[in-house]
Amino acid sequence: MKNDRSSPASRLLHLRELLGMSQRELAKEFGVSGGAVALWENSERPVPGPILRLLEMHEQHYLVKNDVVLSGPLREHNRHLSSQWAGSMVKNLKIRSPKSRNELQEKLQHVIHEYLGEGLSSDPVKRRVQVGVANRLVSSLGRVKGIPLKAAQLASYLDFNIPDELRETLSELQSHGEPMPAGQVSRVIFEELGSRPEKLFAEWSPKPFAAASIGQVHKARLKTGEEVVVKVQYNDLQETMENDLKEISFFHHFAILIRGASSEVVQDFSDRIIEECDFIREAENQERFREFFKNDPDIFIPKVYKEYSGKRVLTTEFVEGMSFSEFLEQGPQSEKDRAGQTIVRFYIQSAFKHGQFQGDPNPGNYIFCKDRVAFIDFGRVVHYDNPTRLAERDLLASVINGDPKSGRRFLEELGLIHKDLTIRDFEEFWDFFVTQHKPITVDETFQYSRGLIRDRIRMARGYKKNPMTQVTRPLFWDVFLGMSANALRGDLECKANWHRHMVAILRDAGAKV
Repeated sequence: MKNDRSSPASRLLHLRELLGMSQRELAKEFGVSGGAVALWENSERPVPGPILRLLEMHEQHYLVKNDVVLSGPLREHNRHLSSQWAGSMVKNLKIRSPKSRNELQEKLQHVIHEYLGEGLSSDPVKRRVQVGVANRLVSSLGRVKGIPLKAAQLASYLDFNIPDELRETLSELQSHGEPMPAGQVSRVIFEELGSRPEKLFAEWSPKPFAAASIGQVHKARLKTGEEVVVKVQYNDLQETMENDLKEISFFHHFAILIRGASSEVVQDFSDRIIEECDFIREAENQERFREFFKNDPDIFIPKVYKEYSGKRVLTTEFVEGMSFSEFLEQGPQSEKDRAGQTIVRFYIQSAFKHGQFQGDPNPGNYIFCKDRVAFIDFGRVVHYDNPTRLAERDLLASVINGDPKSGRRFLEELGLIHKDLTIRDFEEFWDFFVTQHKPITVDETFQYSRGLIRDRIRMARGYKKNPMTQVTRPLFWDVFLGMSANALRGDLECKANWHRHMVAILRDAGAKV
């Protein structure tokens, strides 16, 4: 019986070996005691009906049936990318058998497509299985660097259709991933700075306290006494990311941002991501933003220590504070309200006053201190030329001023609408456009929530008479930053008089409101 590949006992064993799970881990996945799996696999007890159903669901989602890998209904535009990223994940799993590795790669390819593209079932039992499988996929993403991990991070705070069961796991990827070996870290620092970290610093922590898509972060102390953090880039990261970015237009979670975008927009987004691999550029960016906000009581940009930095190593001032997840759980609502306003002001003021902004609003890039917000990670900075900066600023001012005539002129200047649009069609679109900006048009307190943001996105997707042209560079970054700011405010559930808040920001940037 045990040798019969079609028996429940053999199927359980095959699934467990395929996934590289212990009996205890599979028991946890199925919600049973560890000893039960051993009894079933040894055919000492029959596999109960409910467990057989769970087994069937797992086999379906990993495309297993009697040891045969099924093809699955993958769409052609997702097939190549799913395969590429699944292969990267499998390399990081401890599976000795080449056959099992190949099988798991096929199954992960299907999982990527299904869970990042098709969504989860409303059936509670099937959903539980799907969530378990998807969480396993997400855990493997922690071992994969570069674009796949960035995509998972992006999904954790921008994809409003992801259920809460997955969001928590995805959110962990904002600041945690599989770390590099200590010897590899030491080698990168030696190659960049000419000495091992133990000699460079008075104190050095070989264990990273944060690890994400580009590199990992270690605590250290300079010989002059200052506490610092040292970000060390993963090996061969730039080449890996360049290869991944060749496929970026196929990936589901970027589709809402780049569908309809010109090749120039996609290339611009790709260029900004590749720039993150140059820590010398990031150091210059961070120093520039530190100068912009040096007198701001609510915004703090850590100091860069350039003599301890290079192309793949960045040393900055240590900042004590709470992470975004800690702040969500522990922060008083009054501080969340203030932090939400500070973060929005940081981005809008950067763009409209200085013509550049930090283009990676990942919640992992904020540190919440007692009386201010610290902003870190300036590897991706987007620049606007002066005409674009002024048009963007004055378009938002025209919304607040209730001035559709000026609004149309700025929309046309930015290439966002056709110049031959009829008056009636424009008026209909303008009403929709203003509605999407309602919190800044009404002089009253407004509270954000994730449900409200989800409804607004659904409303935008359902708008059938959108007269906008192809996705231009300003529109792309407007949507990206707008979604990010709204997601953050929705999570914080922060409230404020956003009208007065935006009026003050625009006036500081020289707008007439």
